[in-house]
Amino acid sequence: MSTYLRPAGEKTGAVIRAVPRLVRRTGRRIKRLVREQFNKNIYTKILFTNVITFVVVLTALAALSNFAVKQATYDQIQQELLRKAKRVNFALLQQPNQEWNAWSDESTENETRDRQETLKFLSDIFDARITVFDMEGNIVGTSAEQELVPGSTGTLP
Repeated sequence: MSTYLRPAGEKTGAVIRAVPRLVRRTGRRIKRLVREQFNKNIYTKILFTNVITFVVVLTALAALSNFAVKQATYDQIQQELLRKAKRVNFALLQQPNQEWNAWSDESTENETRDRQETLKFLSDIFDARITVFDMEGNIVGTSAEQELVPGSTGTLP
C-alpha cells in the first residue's frame, strides 16, 4: 500500500512547492500589466485612480453597512426576546393556585403536570422555549421536556 502512496505524496509535495512560485509569477505579471496601463497617459492614470478609489470606498461601505445591519438585527431580536420574557413572566404570575417559587419534590404529580402543561401552553402562545429558574439559578421548570431537567443548574453541558 505504501508503494502507491509514496509517488502520490511526492507529486502532492511538488505541487505544493510550486504554488508559491506560481502565485508570485502571476502577481508580477498583474503588477507589470497595471504599470504598463497606468503609465500610458494622464487619462489612464485618472481612470485607474478613480476605479481603485471607488473599489476601496465601496468595500469599506459594504463592511460598515454589514456591521450596522448585524447590530441593528441583534438589537431588535434582543428587544423582542426581552418583550416575550416580560409577557411570559406576567402570565406566569397571573396563574392562580400555582406557586412558581415553591417547585419542590413535595409537589404532587397533578401540580407538577399542571405546571408543565401551563409552560407548554405559554410556550406555544409566545413561540419560545420557556425555562423557569429559582433565585440560585437552578432550573425549576421548562417547557421542553428532554432538553433540561428541573433541579439542574442553568448551564448547558
